[in-house]
Amino acid sequence: MDRFKSEDVDIFTMNHSFFGAGILICFITFLIAGAVAETTPSLFSPGLKAYESSKPYEDAYFKDRAIYAITHVTQPLPSGSDLLELKSVYFDIIMKNISPDYYNEARDITKYLFYIMKAADGIQQYEESTTGPGRVVMSYHEQINNQAKIDEGMAGKAWR
Repeated sequence: MDRFKSEDVDIFTMNHSFFGAGILICFITFLIAGAVAETTPSLFSPGLKAYESSKPYEDAYFKDRAIYAITHVTQPLPSGSDLLELKSVYFDIIMKNISPDYYNEARDITKYLFYIMKAADGIQQYEESTTGPGRVVMSYHEQINNQAKIDEGMAGKAWR
């Protein structure tokens, strides 16, 4: 009544080992690919709306709100209510009608605010993901942190 011979069990065990090794190799490859993947700056969207030839231009309002945001809520990188305030200012000023003479400078300012906002979002998300019971895989933390650093670097480039 011995249905399995010892050589059958060995083949089953060997196949099971190959399956486990295959899964392990796939997992390691996935981790390496995720760690090596190049991070690029966030897509600058939505940006400043295209200027319209119709007046009135809202350059003064744009400048006042942008100066407020730059001097009060961008240094150091904002978090919590300061980050919400930066987002509010950003989404307010990108909808303003800007004159052709001021448009390029306004676009650079909105790029700066956008990348500061994205970097701050990333840092906040990184800090939330590395603490508490909801911690996630370490490579994901690093990806969030790297994205935030790249976006902060892009803010610096936009500011020049």
